[in-house]
Amino acid sequence: MNALSAAAEELSKSGAEADVTTAAAEKLKAFRDKWTELETAVAARVKLGQIYVAFHKKAQQVRVSISYSSRKRRI
Repeated sequence: MNALSAAAEELSKSGAEADVTTAAAEKLKAFRDKWTELETAVAARVKLGQIYVAFHKKAQQVRVSISYSSRKRRI
């Protein structure tokens, strides 16, 4: 990301046409926006995955507990 910013800055310093510099800046902004959107989506999915794993760990504990209790009753 920083490399792209530096490249856009160098492009503007090089005396490139204003249209090219503006287009590069707009594309960089669009890329940053999509990157931020992707980071947010990935963070949400990771959090959801953590909740999913925690749920199944608890479910496993309950299953083992119930299984253990039912075995005790049979004895």
